[in-house]
Amino acid sequence: MEKITDKKAVGRYIWLLSAAYMVSYLTRVNFGAVIYEMVLSTGYEKAALSAAVTGAFITYGAGQFVSGWLGDRVQPRNLMLFGLLLTTAMNLLIPLCPNPTAITAVWCVNGLAQAFMWPPLVRLMTGLFDEEDYRRCSIRVSWGSSLGTMALYLISPVLISIASWKAMFFFSAGCGLLMALIWAKTCPAIPMVSPRAKDQQSGAAATLFTPMMLAVMVAIVLMGALRDGVTTWMPTYIGETYNLGACLLY
Repeated sequence: MEKITDKKAVGRYIWLLSAAYMVSYLTRVNFGAVIYEMVLSTGYEKAALSAAVTGAFITYGAGQFVSGWLGDRVQPRNLMLFGLLLTTAMNLLIPLCPNPTAITAVWCVNGLAQAFMWPPLVRLMTGLFDEEDYRRCSIRVSWGSSLGTMALYLISPVLISIASWKAMFFFSAGCGLLMALIWAKTCPAIPMVSPRAKDQQSGAAATLFTPMMLAVMVAIVLMGALRDGVTTWMPTYIGETYNLGACLLY
């Protein structure tokens, strides 16, 4: 498959990838958006619910290796579809969980599902676009994460006031299912990596395990943990500091 050059087609696929990444945030960051209300409504200890967040971070990180390895062997569109369907199912299950242990187990699986989002998206961008369109798509896709996070913090207090924190997970699951249907219908397949290219990639991968690259990777992990930690716990911190109800936090 040659690179897409038609501007309208490029624009459509950029919007598709951006929307998919935005939905990945809707189905992942939503836990942090309603965790304060979950503590108030269920009476569960904050420490018990935090185990779900921590577990999801771990499975998300570990799943990246699995997703990256499968990316050269399975069509990226199929990996992404699998991730969307699995995260939809996990979001549907969270409101039905009877205790914090079940919530933790389900959300850890959701962390694994989320690991099948970003690597396939990058693989699709490199397979579909030339260098210029790839750069443009990367910027637009990064907007998807910001828009998804902002949408969550705008929608969650409305859903909480109308129904409960459970409505946020049902809403996210609905977005995930809709995105999965659109994705299955519109996302194209791309050529898989040839054996020769795999050998070249294996040689390039060896350069990752140099002291400099390891230091860079540790820095990236620490920055990601700090960013995700602030995003997840900021509503809880504000609520406890200023004694606000969940619907007044945002």
